Amino acid sequence: YAHGRILARLSSIGAPVAFMGNRPFEECVEYYSKARALVLPSWEEAWGMALVEAMALGTPVIGSRVGGIVEALGYGARGLLVPPGDVDALADSLASCLAARRDLRPMLRSAHEWALAEHSPEKMLAALENIYGKVAATC
Repeated sequence: YAHGRILARLSSIGAPVAFMGNRPFEECVEYYSKARALVLPSWEEAWGMALVEAMALGTPVIGSRVGGIVEALGYGARGLLVPPGDVDALADSLASCLAARRDLRPMLRSAHEWALAEHSPEKMLAALENIYGKVAATC
């Protein structure tokens, strides 16, 4: 039902939409880099790594205002947030994103820089080593 409503709204502006579902990680980079936007309309989400991966490639992102998505999107500074389950708000945000990509440049730059700075392999390794160090100290 929601897919049909979103498709109907976006067809009026000529926006191509593909619902990709689950894909192997190897395919994701290609999809993210070709996508005009990535949407994560979750009811619950602890983090939303797909958003971070898309942001690192400069792809605009839209996510539900739930859980870790809110933090990942910088409370709206790095991506668009919509209420969970609000198909109209999601369609409006996606249509706006597709129609006004030039206006999104500051947000896309911020998202890209944040994703690379905060989720680099070096930063992630240091965080993991810190966690393991704390665990080892309690044993």
